Amino acid sequence: MPRRNRMSIRADAGRSRARSRARSSPRFGLPRSVRRFLADTRAAVGITSALVTVMFLAATGLIVDHVWLVGQRDTTKNAVDAATMAATQQMESLTGEMSEEDRTRVAATARRYALLNILGNTPSANADQTRRTLQVDVPESAGGKVDLTVRADLGGTLLSRGLLGYAGPGSIEQRASVQPSIAPTELVFAFDMSLSMRKDLAGRSLRVGDKNSRMEIVKQAALDLLDVLEAAGTGSNAPFAVGLVPWHHHVRLGATARAAWEANGWAAYAAQRDYPHPPPGKGPASPAHPVTQILPAKSALPTTCGAWAGCLDLRTDRLALPSASPFVMRFFSPEPGIYPPYSHYISFKCQTYTGSQAYTNGWWYARCYDWSGLETQTDSFKCGGGYSSTMSGAPLKILPQEYCTDQPAVLPLTTDVQAVKTAIGAFAPLRNSATNSALGVTWAHRLLAPAWRTVWGGAHPMASTEEQNLKKVLVLLTDGEDNHPNPSGPATDASRAAACTAIKGAGVRVFTISAMNTSASRHAHLAAQLRACSSQADDPDGTYAFVNNATPQNLAEAFREIGRQLLVMRRVY
Repeated sequence: MPRRNRMSIRADAGRSRARSRARSSPRFGLPRSVRRFLADTRAAVGITSALVTVMFLAATGLIVDHVWLVGQRDTTKNAVDAATMAATQQMESLTGEMSEEDRTRVAATARRYALLNILGNTPSANADQTRRTLQVDVPESAGGKVDLTVRADLGGTLLSRGLLGYAGPGSIEQRASVQPSIAPTELVFAFDMSLSMRKDLAGRSLRVGDKNSRMEIVKQAALDLLDVLEAAGTGSNAPFAVGLVPWHHHVRLGATARAAWEANGWAAYAAQRDYPHPPPGKGPASPAHPVTQILPAKSALPTTCGAWAGCLDLRTDRLALPSASPFVMRFFSPEPGIYPPYSHYISFKCQTYTGSQAYTNGWWYARCYDWSGLETQTDSFKCGGGYSSTMSGAPLKILPQEYCTDQPAVLPLTTDVQAVKTAIGAFAPLRNSATNSALGVTWAHRLLAPAWRTVWGGAHPMASTEEQNLKKVLVLLTDGEDNHPNPSGPATDASRAAACTAIKGAGVRVFTISAMNTSASRHAHLAAQLRACSSQADDPDGTYAFVNNATPQNLAEAFREIGRQLLVMRRVY
């Protein structure tokens, strides 16, 4: 074969091998149907759109259900918050450890509030499932803290159930804890110690100490309130201080204050007194005329009488410091007798007329402090043993500092809550007593006034708190209208009103409580007195006057309501 033909054959073979390699490359190795599909751009766009649509729907479902589940979580959180607040308010009325019965009642209240809040924000189609799955746990409270857990299935997802087969997390659980707390506070209880406090709430006389007496009921209510405040203030570290003013027609200083006041000359012994005498030979229509009588020197008093028991005379300048205006020690009172009959003439030296002469002239029997004729008796008898004569003979002799030693002492502000409880527990109604609420309000003001802090001695318990951040509170308790100074009426009302106006003007919140039911018309004046004295007019949104207390439960609820207004609820988580 010619050489040229052989070369052509080789060239043709080379081209054939090249075409064979090209056909075996990836481009030309795909199936023909795939090559045709890829060549059709409209088909490629269609599948891409389908894939994007599926992804969009899935993403949309996830987003919608995420928002939906977050809403369910927030609904459950709002429900547990409402349930916790409701449970906290109910538990404020409890004292001591919560019993199983208490826990059941509190859980029922919490469940009711949780359900109301959830159903109000859940589609009606899911209501039955929510009711079936709702659970509320109320563990034991610790330190006054209320801890609640609420769990419920509010219906799960909306879209993910069908798209992705995800029905949701099931029951959603939320917890909340509320801690009752008290802001820095100075609180003074002013207790009426008059004899009528031994009656029951209906006015029937009982023995002193009877658990149904007004005194015993209000003592327990006050102790329960202190328990609540102490728990809220974490015991001995409580940011509040408490003071006590036991009052009737006088108050008495405790031993520490007596020593300080006498040493500093803040309480002085009177050298003479003006005593009311009946005009000689005239009837009761004639006014009494004062007669000045010289008193024996303090050093000349019988030994037992010479120790001042701590009672003080009334003083109209309420907030003048004793260093600037000394008080007068109450040894021989210049005031008329204050227990029936209310219009005794009283003096240091006995009157020259007898009881029968007083009766003939229409006077009340005279009373005097003079112990002439008793020199052979012991000091104890002269100053605390009894009376010396009958009403029909010589004037009735009474004792120096009569009944002062029975009077509980004023307790200055302290953070020692146990000391306050002990003092309240010893309260008992007093004989020969009358009602002068202005005195209770005034001495409460003296305990709370910043200018008087140094008077009470020692470091002031709330000295580290700025005055503008300190709450000041008075709880005034009484069971009758004022009847002292004598006679009661406009002058007495004016004195009380002035004292109440002054203490409220100093920023003190005043709560008033009547240890009786004042709804009857005969008690309308007392109800008006207490409402006017309280802070009700200054804060219409609060409740400051509690006057219709016909049952022990009413009185207990009055103290609880005061506690609710003193406490604030602080979210722990």
